[in-house]
Amino acid sequence: MKIKDLFEKWGLKGIKIHPRIHQCKLSDKRYKPVWEASEKYQIPILSHTGEGQFGSSPEAFDKISRDYPKGIFLLGHSGDNLEGLQICIKIAKKRRNVYLGTSDIVFAYNGMLEYAVKQIGADKILFESDACYLDFKYSLGTILYAKISDKDKARILGLNMARILKLKH
Repeated sequence: MKIKDLFEKWGLKGIKIHPRIHQCKLSDKRYKPVWEASEKYQIPILSHTGEGQFGSSPEAFDKISRDYPKGIFLLGHSGDNLEGLQICIKIAKKRRNVYLGTSDIVFAYNGMLEYAVKQIGADKILFESDACYLDFKYSLGTILYAKISDKDKARILGLNMARILKLKH
């Protein structure tokens, strides 16, 4: 089956990649069809990012998001640590097609979600649960108890993704 079939025949809405598990660096040319599919079909690519983890540095998305400006890139876990979050924020500030995900320990630190919203705006942040590894209540609570507006919470919890997927809400 070809990527084309997944989108045109089956209606797939996005792709998730995990460079560390795949043992394939984000810069590897084997991901090129994924980046191209994002542009062609206007679908989001969710990628695990983890600064200091094999092949998963969010830094790679500086080039990827520049080379594929019509692609949509969701930086899962927002870099996985404080250094990674800083890298993700820097890239999201430069690129309209880059979004940060909330599922990780970095957002357990008091004020980190508020900081990210202040830096890049709630429109660039997406709720992630990573439910198989984190308790869903924890992931949801990170957003619900953040000191941000209810409008920003609604954006993060679903309105942003609805916009990306062009869903009516």
